[in-house]
Formats: sequence, C-alpha cells, structure tokens
Amino acid sequence: MLPMVLGLASATFISLAGAAYAAGDEKLAAALPEAVRSAGKLNVTISLAYPPMEYSDAGSTELKGFDIDLAKAIAERLGLTAEFQNVEFPQLIPQVVTGRSDLIMTAFSDKVERQTQLDFIDYFKTGNVFYSSADHQGEIKTETDLCGKTVAVATGTS
Repeated sequence: MLPMVLGLASATFISLAGAAYAAGDEKLAAALPEAVRSAGKLNVTISLAYPPMEYSDAGSTELKGFDIDLAKAIAERLGLTAEFQNVEFPQLIPQVVTGRSDLIMTAFSDKVERQTQLDFIDYFKTGNVFYSSADHQGEIKTETDLCGKTVAVATGTS
C-alpha cells in the first residue's frame, strides 16, 4: 500500500495546488485493501496538539489544519470518507499496528526506531523549536538562555 499512498500524496499536493482532477481515482481505489475499499472510509489517527497541522478551536469539535485537509483530500481521491480518531501521542503507533486505524496523519517525526513498525511518507520537514511567553521575549533568545529555567516538553516525541 505504501507505493500507492506515495503516489497519491504527490498527486494530492499537485491537486491542492490548483490542478483539477476527477473526484475519485478508480485505479488507486482498486489498489486499496479490500477491507478499506468495502468500508468506504479511511480511518485516520491524529493527535490534536500541533496547530497549524491539526487542531480544533476552543469549545469546538471541528477539526482543522493542514493534516486534516490533506487526509480528506486523499480519502476523496480514493473515493472514501476520512474518519478521524484523536488519541494521545503515545497511542499513535498502537492504533495502526493493531489495525484500529489505517494511517497516522499528524505531526510525527520519522525516527529510525519508529521505522521498524511503520512506513513513513515524509511530506513535511520541520525542526525542534522552543517558545516563550511575551513576558520573557527580551531574556530568552537562545537555548542557553534557558539554563536555570523551568521548561515543559511533550513526552514521547523528538
């Protein structure tokens, strides 16, 4: 399924950039596993902690972000509907390896140790960053300025 999704991701990016395409690609849809094709849906696991990639506004259940839009476009191209399951970050891999989800589409680093369990399509590159409140903008300019400060980090990620 990986080569099919790679081609689909490339085609989807072109489509998102403005090229027109017919809703649903029969050749790609035919390459799907029968269980996915017959279910008519693409089960997508996300972790809503990474705006602008995936998020929802306070008080809303509407999913937003680049990954949400891309997953919907891929599902549409396959003639499917995207269904999203929001899980805590440590549950992303178990969702896929146990078959509860078809894929992960969330801010998720392609790390060598994860490649033993998953196939990756690297469609976005980023790096680690740190943020501070506006109150500290004058005193924290580099990583070394964090020495002696209390910081918070996400667990289970890079």
